[in-house]
Amino acid sequence: MQKQTISSFRYAEHYLRILAIIIISFISNAHACEELPNPREFPLADGKTATSDEMRINNKAVNDYVAAGKAFIECLEGLVESKEIDGYQARKLRNKTIDDMERLAALFNRQLRIFKRRN
Repeated sequence: MQKQTISSFRYAEHYLRILAIIIISFISNAHACEELPNPREFPLADGKTATSDEMRINNKAVNDYVAAGKAFIECLEGLVESKEIDGYQARKLRNKTIDDMERLAALFNRQLRIFKRRN
């Protein structure tokens, strides 16, 4: 089975969709924190076939995802302080977010190492 490469346009489109979700989540409800999209749905570049542009776009998207995760955690901490959410629930969401950020970064770094060996 041959794996198809996702074009640079597709990466840019996905990046913009994630960015829109992040922006909307922060302006739509000042009293609630919106969780990040599932990192498993993130179309990572294949290091064996990706171009430099695709890897750059992917790197930016992963960094933005991590930054949004950090902002989500800060939002959770604010909700705990204002007693809008209990500490247990916030810790659970915080840990899941950290796991998701680390998982996505590790998957991207693996593809980046493959890409660098190829070039």
